[in-house]
Amino acid sequence: MNLVVSDSIGIRISGVCAAGLLAGQAQAAVSSTPNLQVSGRIEYAAMGASFRTTNGNSSTACTFKTPSGGTFTGSSSSAVGQIVAGNATLLDTERNAVQKVPAGATVKTALLYWVASQSTSTMDNLVDLTVGTTRTTVTASRTWSTALQGAYAGGAVADVTNLIRANPNAALRVDNLNVQINGDQCAVNNVHGAWTLYIVYEHAGLSTKTVSFYDGVSLVGGSTGVSTASVNATGFYLPDSSSLDRVAKASVMVADGDPGGTPGRPATRSV
Repeated sequence: MNLVVSDSIGIRISGVCAAGLLAGQAQAAVSSTPNLQVSGRIEYAAMGASFRTTNGNSSTACTFKTPSGGTFTGSSSSAVGQIVAGNATLLDTERNAVQKVPAGATVKTALLYWVASQSTSTMDNLVDLTVGTTRTTVTASRTWSTALQGAYAGGAVADVTNLIRANPNAALRVDNLNVQINGDQCAVNNVHGAWTLYIVYEHAGLSTKTVSFYDGVSLVGGSTGVSTASVNATGFYLPDSSSLDRVAKASVMVADGDPGGTPGRPATRSV
């Protein structure tokens, strides 16, 4: 399968997830070799939240939430610089059915990805994850970055299986992510910061699948002059099972994919 994402506005792909099925995240540049594969009678749930206060290219496009519950707004006329963003929250009541782990299932793998504008090429590799009421500092196992609009865009991933397994459907919050909010990135509304959590779960009633994760960052659209980015994913098949479970799917983590205008479009080729 060839997964293609196209955009005329300018987006950062930071994760692709596929499972016989495709499950994952994108890398600088996105590799056609998965960084992790999980197999079994499995399915996955994907969810996330933004550190920005609004979507799109509004007057508050450079405004970010802070750990204390306040906000901080960047300036296009200020030098490149970072603030500590936080309070990127997804309540348990905000999660729909496909974002939850069903009763009787066991969490097999949980990966937390985060992406952000950065002032240097060194991506922030530490964030705080709160699951329910339990807060833990997590360290990325991999990071990646690329130059963007006078600064950088980067991403990271951490295995948080042990933090998620006991309470997979709890409210989730991420804090203490360094985000670059000034300069040219702010002038053209390219500042961004967000997280995504993929939970791979196992259940005897599911068909056998493989979930593959592809890590990194690719720039698409905007001033990059790149209209599409693609991941050549192999080893896909449709499970020989009931029609309800005979499905192949892909999830992509996209940062700064603005609504309105000409939207970004994920598509598949040569399945």
